[in-house]
Amino acid sequence: DQLNDQAARLDMKVETFQRLNAVATMSGASVETLSKALTKAKLQAIAASQGSKELGKDFAALGINAKEFLNLDATEQILAISRGFNSASDKGAAFSAVFSVLGKSAKELIPMLRDGEAGIEAISRRLQVLGGEDVAAVARLNDEIDLLSANLDTKMKGAFLALRPQIEGFINLLSQAADGISIVLDPAGGVGMQG
Repeated sequence: DQLNDQAARLDMKVETFQRLNAVATMSGASVETLSKALTKAKLQAIAASQGSKELGKDFAALGINAKEFLNLDATEQILAISRGFNSASDKGAAFSAVFSVLGKSAKELIPMLRDGEAGIEAISRRLQVLGGEDVAAVARLNDEIDLLSANLDTKMKGAFLALRPQIEGFINLLSQAADGISIVLDPAGGVGMQG
């Protein structure tokens, strides 16, 4: 469900998202971090292509044309940023540009970007992923399980309400028994003797 939803939110194939997720995870980042970073990168590329000089400089520092960046799929976008980051002559400017393009999420993605294109592609090639139809089937199954759980929860509450008079009667009986026991106990805490 989560893979399907996040892949759709980023407008990418589920298989592509799984590969990028695995690469990010193996580098110590989370799927949420990757998702936020890719979304931020697209927004920054749009702003740069619409004339933001500062963002234009940041993309240029990574050797990326912002307009062309928007036509790349998510894997190609990450690879372009990684290539630019690793090949930049001014490492400080490239580091700053990565943060500008990817936002705060960049700090978790730096290890993945440092692995470079070869590292990213090697991990992604070795990964077995579920196809789109399989992921959709899992999502449907999860939805059915959620529905079953909700129905079961409702039925359990209904059963509790049906048994409420018996439960309240039992609680009253226990309360009366406790009152009877306290009568037998003497003030010193011992049991009173009748004789």
